[in-house]
Amino acid sequence: MSFGIKTAVVPIALPSHDGSQLNFLKLYYPCPDSLDNIALQLTSFMKETLLPSEVKFIQTAPGRFD
Repeated sequence: MSFGIKTAVVPIALPSHDGSQLNFLKLYYPCPDSLDNIALQLTSFMKETLLPSEVKFIQTAPGRFD
């Protein structure tokens, strides 16, 4: 879990249903990052999307997210 997920946007020419020719492809790739790793990204995502705003999230396991 010492890897984080980064994104890269790559322009790619593909025909689309609306007639345009330039589309962008979003790629996700693992990148070594001990301060913004997958565990922290998942914990932050769950905190922001699943918990009501009045609930304070305290993680008491490794990585301590107070």
